[in-house]
Amino acid sequence: MATEFPLISVVVPVRNRVSYLSDCLSSVIAADLGSALMEIVVVDNASDEPGKVEEIVAPYSKGRIRLVRHDVHFPLSENWNRCVDETKGAWVHVLHDDDIVMPHFYSSWLGVIREFPDIGIVASPVSFLDEKGNKKSSQDEANLFKNALVEKRELKAFLGGNPLRCPAVMFNRSCWEAIGKFRPEIAYAPDWICWFDLVRYKRGYFSTDIKAGYRDSPSSITNNLAKVFDWLKEIVAITRRNVREYRKQFGLVFVFRWPTFVNAAYRMVIVSAQIQGVRSGLATLFRILILPTSMPARIQLLWALGSAGGREAQRRLRLRVRS
Repeated sequence: MATEFPLISVVVPVRNRVSYLSDCLSSVIAADLGSALMEIVVVDNASDEPGKVEEIVAPYSKGRIRLVRHDVHFPLSENWNRCVDETKGAWVHVLHDDDIVMPHFYSSWLGVIREFPDIGIVASPVSFLDEKGNKKSSQDEANLFKNALVEKRELKAFLGGNPLRCPAVMFNRSCWEAIGKFRPEIAYAPDWICWFDLVRYKRGYFSTDIKAGYRDSPSSITNNLAKVFDWLKEIVAITRRNVREYRKQFGLVFVFRWPTFVNAAYRMVIVSAQIQGVRSGLATLFRILILPTSMPARIQLLWALGSAGGREAQRRLRLRVRS
């Protein structure tokens, strides 16, 4: 018989995008620890056609997966908070509908979370997947993933971008509540600040073992050009905030690499070469890049644009501007 409060809660937020939901749920079922230790919840954030979500979840249900529906659509951070509030586990895994876990995901963490019940977060690297679920590459953060407790000084890894991907992260509910949950004012990267604050609050444990798959699909927010402009501004704000908090505890730090910022900026430049409105897009990009704190990003972006792909992007930009 299932306990009232399971050790682990898996919650899958979904809205409209159901193409990968079956793969996601199948991976969770394959890694299932049983109802005594784990609950599985799917939260439909007011999909336009809720019947499609129900149709996919139904075969897995039979008392094992609980489906919750929102009558109204909530923004990202608020939705994630409501998703977690729907669960009861001491540890929570927010798994996006287009991502997957490996069969050993939950079982491999049991020993760690029982040995260190008060840490804030556990995480591992991911495999990057294409739209069909084929592995493209693996995350390599050798300085961060060490099969050991992550001390607060390791927060430096979070200053230049978010080194953790949601499908590979589980967090301690009580710690998450103590830091104020996912911040509603953060529109695009609430996980980045949350992971930073959890490590700062109660440390973490990062494994070297790949335990999840992260799908880089065209429908992702980071692949949506219309949102990338605002996302870049938010990245600048989060970086400033994290650097400020790090300095309070450990003193001065120079952030030379901003991989998340540069990758987003470079992607925006390339894609903007193919659409109308390229002038306004580039104007927004350069308004961000002239900020005093953006000097490292300017260096890397200029280097990226000097590569073969960058030269092709510049050629397309010139053709577009002339037309």
